[in-house]
Amino acid sequence: MDALLDDLEYVIKYIRKELHFIIPLVIYAHGTGCISCLAHILQRPKSRLDCQAMILSTPSICLKERPTAFKFLASRVVSSLAPSFRLSVSGNYTNEYTTDKETVEAYRNDPLVHDEWPAQTVWLFLKLGKLLETTVVQFTVPVMIQHGADDNITPIETIQKWVQERVKGDDVMLKKWPGHNHELHNDIDREDVFNHILEWIEKRFNIEKN
Repeated sequence: MDALLDDLEYVIKYIRKELHFIIPLVIYAHGTGCISCLAHILQRPKSRLDCQAMILSTPSICLKERPTAFKFLASRVVSSLAPSFRLSVSGNYTNEYTTDKETVEAYRNDPLVHDEWPAQTVWLFLKLGKLLETTVVQFTVPVMIQHGADDNITPIETIQKWVQERVKGDDVMLKKWPGHNHELHNDIDREDVFNHILEWIEKRFNIEKN
């Protein structure tokens, strides 16, 4: 866990110091990337990320297919005994993550796509997912949580419930996208998603359009 959070901090520090990035920094996270950002907020509250806003796209919590108690325990045991042992994570070859059929086909034929994760990684995200379902997340920067209404991986109903019950902050928005799937940035109408994100950022930082 520490290695994951350390990497997140390092990337932002690199952007700030090495690239001399002084304008507002907006983090865009998708899926399990959202879990990493949320975990940092919960586990390192005194070491806030140097960002001025955050966009969480289809966060991978409250999954439709929830792990059984046996799978939860098994992943914990295997991760302790053989952390590098690869466990099956079903769905990558069969799920349609986007409404763009060409992207779906390319994904399924990509030799780098697989459905096996290291046991330690599986256990880590299962543990964090359970933590996030039961713990309040307090945001200190503007946040937009966006989700496809037709997402069959993380149902919109469970995310709405999570936002209502577990998410706190002065400027938090839940944007629902009817007709969109899990990967909003890869959907057919992704330009609408990008334009909305841009407008949201411009409004938050009073950026004038040229």
